[in-house]
Amino acid sequence: VMWLEFRRVLFRSARTLLRESPIIILDEPLANVDPETAFQIADLIATIQDRTLFVISHVYKSSWLDSFDHRVLVGEE
Repeated sequence: VMWLEFRRVLFRSARTLLRESPIIILDEPLANVDPETAFQIADLIATIQDRTLFVISHVYKSSWLDSFDHRVLVGEE
């Protein structure tokens, strides 16, 4: 069941990234994946250019946050 959910999320994310939409909203793109896959997804997200990108995430890693032009942190750091 976990594998099927992972595949569903992966395909949904891939479809979103392949569209030519000027605005992309990713809700918890690193959720429910292993650390290696999360790193690869974060790298892929960092390569998105010429689009407005909103990423909603509970994952807080300063190295990943530094790759964004603007950040909004809600709650305690």
